[in-house]
Amino acid sequence: MEPIIKEPKPGGAITNIIHNVTWDFGDLPTPKIPLCRLVPFCRVRQFQTSSIQTEALKKSFETQCYMEHASAFHVSPFDENGEAMFVKQEDKDKWDTLWRMESDAFDAEMLKEPAYKELANRMFSTWDGNHRVITWTQVSMSPEKTNKRAWHPRVRCVIICPPVHVYKAIEVAMHNLNASSHVIIQYDWIQDAERCRQVLSTPLNAYKAMIGDDVYEEF
Repeated sequence: MEPIIKEPKPGGAITNIIHNVTWDFGDLPTPKIPLCRLVPFCRVRQFQTSSIQTEALKKSFETQCYMEHASAFHVSPFDENGEAMFVKQEDKDKWDTLWRMESDAFDAEMLKEPAYKELANRMFSTWDGNHRVITWTQVSMSPEKTNKRAWHPRVRCVIICPPVHVYKAIEVAMHNLNASSHVIIQYDWIQDAERCRQVLSTPLNAYKAMIGDDVYEEF
């Protein structure tokens, strides 16, 4: 598996940037991934350890489990330095029995399908959805929920494989995605300041390569 960039498609800047680095499985759907395989990746914004919103996320998962219509996570099989991420023994040691079984079942299924085989034994950094990963994992590993199937879900994901040199552009796209009204963890001035920093520190040619000439000119 290698980082990818596709040809830009019609649409806004966010659509183009994310589409251009999304892993395409052809006619097959993107497989759902066990929540335990998602790693918090707070590059876009830091986790809010104590807030009304994070408590709401935790309470929602405790009472309603995983909801299929929830927003997809945006994840990558590469870390902050562009290195491939794999399941390690230290990861397995943190999981309860059900998470280990779910992880093994996922790998077995991925290895049966050539288009999915590179997903086997991979961990995934979370570009969008960190608050859900952290709060839901806390719930799933709590004494009341340990080894209970309903709190050990596979979740819908958009799998992106951005090369390191476009990480800045992806960060800005994720900031814009987080600003959407349907996102539970809303913006505050700190996120606005961070977004400005990311925009100003990203070379213009990186944006042009990601979003295409037409959108770049409008931008």
